[in-house]
Amino acid sequence: MVWLPSRDPRHEDVYSPDIEDKATDRRRWYLNTLTGLNTKEAFDALDRLASDPLLVEHRDTFLFQRDKMVRSSARRPTLSINESIAFLNTLTKSPTTVDEFRALVKRHIIALLEQLHHSDDDESYLFRRGGATEDDLRNWLSGRMREIGKEHYEVIREQEVATENRPDLRIHARRAELGLISVEIKLADKGWTGDVLVDKVKSQLADQYMYENGSHTGYYLLANAARPKKREVHPRTNKVVRPAFSKKVAGKTVDFEGLIKAVTENASTVTAGLSGDKVVEVISVDLSEK
Repeated sequence: MVWLPSRDPRHEDVYSPDIEDKATDRRRWYLNTLTGLNTKEAFDALDRLASDPLLVEHRDTFLFQRDKMVRSSARRPTLSINESIAFLNTLTKSPTTVDEFRALVKRHIIALLEQLHHSDDDESYLFRRGGATEDDLRNWLSGRMREIGKEHYEVIREQEVATENRPDLRIHARRAELGLISVEIKLADKGWTGDVLVDKVKSQLADQYMYENGSHTGYYLLANAARPKKREVHPRTNKVVRPAFSKKVAGKTVDFEGLIKAVTENASTVTAGLSGDKVVEVISVDLSEK
């Protein structure tokens, strides 16, 4: 039996669940179910219903359901309970293993560098204009890490320790069994040569800082804070306005990305030669341009 919308009962303050009402409820259920399919076929079906001359009185209803499907399709998928727990654990869970401690510290460093890179405040401008020093970056990063990670670790800067040959930052886990992480910071655009920057992975991090008790991870932070990624040339005179980042590694001229590649390859080689579960990793950021 076919029941057209035009035959739907129209009454107020009275409900008589006869065949008319049942047909109306059933058709509403079918329409919501069709919209809930969220498929191309269902979308096309709603288009056909909206253009059917026999259903012209309900065209707005079909178009509303069609738009509802479009809005639903544009939403991000909903995470399951297990997926939500796993995601939140990566952000808030206190580390219980060395691997989790490493991941937490690395995630904090990368997030803070992204904040510094993309912010428009004065502290970010200091680096982009080329006036910052390694001490500036070390002090900024240590202060921010203390703010966001104080529940999980303690940050000690180089000048806060009595002995020499210490990394720029030493990250001590609140749980002693999780050990500590060394962070060495270099502004690659300053006076360091390319070969020295590559060698520091072993000569500083591996050969000095990684031998202390509990030291299992070294993060080598390389930042470019004063040069553009590409050389800027005056359009009329063809003179170089600002030289691009340039270093020599093993006799070959490289840009910042090339330097990072060479340092990362060396870090992998150095890590392979370390005993136990010790690792050296490279973290890089180009602060010169947004």
